[in-house]
Amino acid sequence: MPRVEKTVFISYRRANLPWALAIYQNLTAHGYDIFFDYESIGSGDFEQVIIGNIRARAHFLVVCTPSALERCGNPGDWLRREIETALDEKRNIVPIFLEGFDFAHPAISKCLTGKLSNLQKYNGLDTPNGYFNEAMTRLRERYLNIPLEAVLHPIPETVQRIVQRQQSAANQAPATPVGRTSIPPTIGSGSVKSKTPASQARVPSIPGWDFTSRAKPATGSAPVMKITEDCISCGACQPECPTNAIHEGPETYLISPKICDGCKGYNAPQCVDICPVDCIVRA
Repeated sequence: MPRVEKTVFISYRRANLPWALAIYQNLTAHGYDIFFDYESIGSGDFEQVIIGNIRARAHFLVVCTPSALERCGNPGDWLRREIETALDEKRNIVPIFLEGFDFAHPAISKCLTGKLSNLQKYNGLDTPNGYFNEAMTRLRERYLNIPLEAVLHPIPETVQRIVQRQQSAANQAPATPVGRTSIPPTIGSGSVKSKTPASQARVPSIPGWDFTSRAKPATGSAPVMKITEDCISCGACQPECPTNAIHEGPETYLISPKICDGCKGYNAPQCVDICPVDCIVRA
């Protein structure tokens, strides 16, 4: 017999963490069992945890902002892989439209290639600015309150423990102010530093960097990864670097070319995974 399930997976870009957290908090308050990657998951567990939780949950929400699908042209992009897994597993997929997202926009439609093009066939939930709570009521009452025949796959106990840690961390996050106000541009529980003009900043001495020539290594060798000027200096990447190659510069964080090895032995550069504004790219 079809049944109404209250298990949900939230798929999102790190830059959209405030939105994902707000959705998590709203649904959790109404009795839903939610998984989303709130804290960085170790590379060895990442695929098992993410794919396992998509297969174990009935509903799959995609946080769609105008820039969310930009990197989905890459077959290995994790947001793309999450969506494709949900399509394969025939989950109840609900795109959440935020910040004026529109599948018809040329910059967005060009990203919908291959299997990902099926995403636009799903009925998305428009979330007008200032009416977040009203949109969440529609989500619960119309999009998630439906009987399903999906086959849900149990997840291993080790994965379940990771899920519980993620939920515990998300539950401790401050309540996100929503409703008839916009989500603030804060990332997680950290604060965003103001950028100090280079002319007023203390010039640090870090091996491999010539700070008088912005973002050019003194050795002449390019770093494997680099941080662009879109950096908001939140500092989230620094503790994640396994080689301690990331340091605070005069305006943004910077990556030392003598130390960065591109996270050899990991599935992906750890700084890229944790960056909330997607400002770390290959040099």
